[in-house]
Amino acid sequence: MQELSALATSKTTMSEADQLKYVSELADKQTRHLALVRYYTKRTANTIAQKERQATTKRLMMQEFGHY
Repeated sequence: MQELSALATSKTTMSEADQLKYVSELADKQTRHLALVRYYTKRTANTIAQKERQATTKRLMMQEFGHY
């Protein structure tokens, strides 16, 4: 967003085509960034869920059999 603000306020002589290309590249960069955020959020949630399942299994085994 800061890059877009700088583009709008600066005294550059970019053509409209160059501006569209620049904005498109920024949008692509943001799309890739959001995809990474979604990936790592999902991976972290899956890791937490797996650890919770392991802890539950261990607790139930201890209750049922007295050992794991």
